[in-house]
Amino acid sequence: MNADAEKAFGQGVGENFESLDEELQEIIMNRLDTEIEFASGMGESLGRLYPRLDDYGKRQQLMKKIYSGGLFARHFGQSLGRIFKYLPEEIKKELFVHIEQNTQIADGLGMGFGYVFKSLDDGLQKEIFLRAQKNSSLSRG
Repeated sequence: MNADAEKAFGQGVGENFESLDEELQEIIMNRLDTEIEFASGMGESLGRLYPRLDDYGKRQQLMKKIYSGGLFARHFGQSLGRIFKYLPEEIKKELFVHIEQNTQIADGLGMGFGYVFKSLDDGLQKEIFLRAQKNSSLSRG
């Protein structure tokens, strides 16, 4: 499969991830470490799905994956950065913790913030600037 098709396939799987049975979800999660284009596509779509995941355990399982797959974490973070202002406060706080621990998610969130920065309220813009001053990965993104 070519890279574009693999990425598109990953996006489609991510958009339907929650409707898949748990065994298939586990198989897919294990492929994120080795299938680079698939992982980047899935990261993009799962970021948009993340706040709607009902099961806290599934969200935690997904967050564990950001520590093993670089491109997945970056694209996942980028999609979360684009919708950040709409996320519940608990998820925002959780992501700020991960920014400090994972350069790939920080880089991705920074890229996502860049796309929507002007639409963010002043308080959130200031908070992002302050965090970016302390975190070169976030500012690079």
